Amino acid sequence: MRKFFLRVHQIIGVMVALIIMVMGLTGSYLVWSREITPVVYSYTHQLDVDKPDYTLDKTVNFLTESYPSLRLTKIVLPLQKKSPLRLILNDAQDIRQEIYFDFEQEKVLNIYGRNNTYDPFLHRLHTELLGGNIGKFILGLLGICLLILSLTGIFLWKGWKRFRMGFKVRWLSKPQVINYDLHQFIGIFSFILVANMAITGSILAFEQPINKLFSPSNLETVTVNNQSLMVNNNTNLSSLDSLLREAKHITGENNFTEVKFVEERDIIEFRFKQGYDINPRGRSYISFNGKTGELLNVDKFSEKSFYQRFRVWSDVFHYGILFGIFSMGVYFVFGFVLVGLSLTGFLIWIQKKKFFFTKAK
Repeated sequence: MRKFFLRVHQIIGVMVALIIMVMGLTGSYLVWSREITPVVYSYTHQLDVDKPDYTLDKTVNFLTESYPSLRLTKIVLPLQKKSPLRLILNDAQDIRQEIYFDFEQEKVLNIYGRNNTYDPFLHRLHTELLGGNIGKFILGLLGICLLILSLTGIFLWKGWKRFRMGFKVRWLSKPQVINYDLHQFIGIFSFILVANMAITGSILAFEQPINKLFSPSNLETVTVNNQSLMVNNNTNLSSLDSLLREAKHITGENNFTEVKFVEERDIIEFRFKQGYDINPRGRSYISFNGKTGELLNVDKFSEKSFYQRFRVWSDVFHYGILFGIFSMGVYFVFGFVLVGLSLTGFLIWIQKKKFFFTKAK
């Protein structure tokens, strides 16, 4: 049985090693760029006063006057006291900018060019291998392969025979032995994260077919894309502050975390968190017609199906946002751990091949 698992582990490992390294490096970059950096910026731009009731209308009016060429896509409301508003906008070249805004004094604290030249490319590479649905399908298979690798690796771990040896790296031995010990050492400590990434990654990659299988065919929701609302063309909009008050009244919730704009459908969507939702920003939404103020949809996490809740949990555990900056830091390092596992595993395979051919001669 051990020989069989070893063979499976080797074959699958060699086949997917390169893609795993790409996923690890791009994943670390995206965690840093999209999760860690905004949090760091928020902490380094603390306000001098406790968070008052933010005035969304004043914020948009300020943007209209100061940045008339930018398109507002999202207003991220602060989760902590003394934190600034985070405004996400796009310029004429569709380059994404983040503005950290002091809503009390109505001034810009900093502008962070979140979307650099490589960011969209690396995001597509990580989520679909630049291949659309075909790329997502390959990544779904990769997740299954990664899960098999983690399970067979646990079975092959040398600590089952001698527990202490399973955590020991023989630094004074030959390079081949050090490499082998490192592979085992890194593998046993990262098993839970590897298995988590494999399972949640497969769920995200196979989202469309899984959703068709488990979701009711007559379920209608408001789909929000990355379209945006022109900052300098909002004179017909209903007051954001009045819409937010109405949203709180309708839902009975007070923990609103984001405002998103969809230009093509004249939609303003408010995102909020219910108490038992593990996503820090929540996955409940209420949307209005931006011009008339008409209520369009209320989508509460508490009313979602089991699969939809499970899908939300998958997001949280895949992106590492459950425990804030600490878990994001762990996930950032984990990307390099995947690279280390792939490299050491590939070197073990190469060394065995060299030994085989040398012995044959």
